[in-house]
Amino acid sequence: MNIISVDDERMALELLTRSISTAAPEANITPFRSCEEALEYAGKTDCSIAFLGTH
Repeated sequence: MNIISVDDERMALELLTRSISTAAPEANITPFRSCEEALEYAGKTDCSIAFLGTH
C-alpha cells in the first residue's frame, strides 16, 4: 500500500508520518512538505491513501 502524507510544517509532518507508520507498518509512506510535489508524485504513482495536514 502506497500512502502519501502532506503538511507544510516539518514537525507536524513527522508526527503524521510516524502515526501512519504505527497504524500501518506494512505501508510505504512518502512524506511531502509541498502540495505541488505531492500532486506531481500522486499523478505518477499509484497511491492508495493521502493524509493531508490542516491548519
